[in-house]
Amino acid sequence: MIVRLNKAMYGTIIAAKLWYERVTKTFRELGFKHNEHDECVMTRGDPNNKEFATVLIHVDDVKVFPHTEKQLGDVIEHLETKHRHVEKHRGREIEYVGMNFRYNSDGTVTVSKPKYINDLLAETQTNKTASTPESDDLFGIKASPGLSIEDAEHFHAIVYKMLYLAKRMRPDILLPVALLTTRVQSPTKDNARKMNRISKYLKRSEDLVLTLGAKEPLEPTSAVDVSFAVHTDMISHTGAVLTLGRGELSAQSKKQKLVTKSSTEAELVGASDSLGQVIWATILLKAAGYEVSVPVLQQDNTSTIALIHEGRSSSRRTRHINIRYFFLSDKVKRDEVRVAHCPSPEMVADVLTKPLQGKKFIRFRKSLLGMDAKAESMADKSRPKSRKKCGGEEAVAARVECIGGKRQLSRPVVNFWRAFRRRARNRTCIRVSS
Repeated sequence: MIVRLNKAMYGTIIAAKLWYERVTKTFRELGFKHNEHDECVMTRGDPNNKEFATVLIHVDDVKVFPHTEKQLGDVIEHLETKHRHVEKHRGREIEYVGMNFRYNSDGTVTVSKPKYINDLLAETQTNKTASTPESDDLFGIKASPGLSIEDAEHFHAIVYKMLYLAKRMRPDILLPVALLTTRVQSPTKDNARKMNRISKYLKRSEDLVLTLGAKEPLEPTSAVDVSFAVHTDMISHTGAVLTLGRGELSAQSKKQKLVTKSSTEAELVGASDSLGQVIWATILLKAAGYEVSVPVLQQDNTSTIALIHEGRSSSRRTRHINIRYFFLSDKVKRDEVRVAHCPSPEMVADVLTKPLQGKKFIRFRKSLLGMDAKAESMADKSRPKSRKKCGGEEAVAARVECIGGKRQLSRPVVNFWRAFRRRARNRTCIRVSS
């Protein structure tokens, strides 16, 4: 039987598209325009005037950042004319797409997922603790018995739950989790041991949060580091951290695609492969109307920096390097990117390429999570005490959750916007039902 629907039905393929078109039409009627670099970001006005506002559309959740209470009232009033029911929630904390956002009086935003971590620890039945998420033998592959089918399924599920957490607000566990994602097809008991090590670390540090902040003008900075030939097949590992001043906006920790002949070549490959994220962040912010300075790529290998500035091989040892890895050189010559030397002891991306231990790991974790002295002092307690709530002036942030939509239109834009609505004074949650 073939039927023609008069109205989109939840679960059908076309429902998601129709819902997205309806939501965006609502905001276009209010004068919002799509960001040309991301269709799920809409803005109105100029950041320098009081009419500026930003809208983030994430599946059927929408987060609105107005400049004034009047703007927020206009948005709510317009939504009430288009939908049967509008639910409003106000406060200093907003729950959005599974993350808790707290807007602080100093212009920073803290992001946490306490329930998610507690549920994860309950599922792994973790009682012991560990000071770091990995041991020194992280990259080693030992001969070890395979897991049973039931245990392998459990391993697969836990690893990807950890990956979700690492990509959202806990980049300090990204390195071991990224490696374990390559073992989910045929996991061994040694892999399970490494997974349990991450659980023990989360048990000890479950109270940690990600604190984000930005300085003006915005300066996207990407720190890139590579561990040379650390995998058993002699392939190197790249780590990169993107920030706007405080805390990690985006992080990656991944195995390179090819074998390189030197650490200089490996660093050039890593820098070139990681450049796209910082360039995209820059053009996205500029298109939204923000003042953005030339992005910075931090590198600790002086020979690699020399190769980038030369734009070609300077010796017999580097003549074989593929020309595509000099893509970065072209961007530098056009003043679209600035390469800066960062001493190895200060290279925060080091924590995404090596199983660091002790004080060095703690220091880089502090930078990754944007931790202050208070958070750092609490981080190593197996049962951290709850932090005092931050007071101060409330900021404006509105959340619009549209009931009835299809959860398929997600776009990874939240990380680039949750850091800088400093002008806000109040926050409001809105739930809209059609």
